[in-house]
Amino acid sequence: MVQPLYMRLTLTSNHLKEIVFWTASLTLTLWSGHAHALEFFSGTLIAKPNGNFYLLASVAPTNQKTSFRIVPKTALLAEDLRKLSTGDFLSGGFEYDATDRSYSLQQIESVGLKSLLGPWFSTGMLFNFESFTRLSIIANDTPSRSFAPLSSNAANGNSSRLSPKQFNYSLTPTADSEEWVAFLSDNESTHYSTIERGANVIHIRLYDSDSGAVVQTFTLSRLNGLRKNSSIKATTENR
Repeated sequence: MVQPLYMRLTLTSNHLKEIVFWTASLTLTLWSGHAHALEFFSGTLIAKPNGNFYLLASVAPTNQKTSFRIVPKTALLAEDLRKLSTGDFLSGGFEYDATDRSYSLQQIESVGLKSLLGPWFSTGMLFNFESFTRLSIIANDTPSRSFAPLSSNAANGNSSRLSPKQFNYSLTPTADSEEWVAFLSDNESTHYSTIERGANVIHIRLYDSDSGAVVQTFTLSRLNGLRKNSSIKATTENR
């Protein structure tokens, strides 16, 4: 069996314009060929105290959920798995290993962090991670004209009363144990960002697609419920 060449590239913002803007920090899996086709599964990660990992996922042909042991193919993949916790989401390419009846994790497509779910608050901003793939943002007076989706949303109506701006998002690991690459997609474009986790806070950095420079940084705190005196108001109307 031909072995995959797996390497991680950590790029500075100066490289972005020469490559593509969403490759500021990423993991690449390069395949020169392989004897067996990969099987792609998405499901809930289970991290055991003994260091073993299992994935709870729907498996064809019955599509019934079952858990199976997963073994990272490389040290870098093992490092990425150790950043995740039980209940987190994992999507990747696997190869069945009949020797120990496990699935060898060959590549990570995307992850989802259970600890990220829910609302996060900053002055005039509310980021609500509704699921592992859906994010809504409410801005009470756009804090920056650099992030076009929020600027255009504010320009379309009364900025003090906005409908949530909806995004699809996906996360991938980086070389930094506390930082994750995040792709935010709306109906018009995809935006590259990074999310860094701290103690009860997260830092979200948005990057310019041409220069790779940071155009906006949001520092948000965990919000367990909206305060009654919050100045942010959301409408339920659809746009």
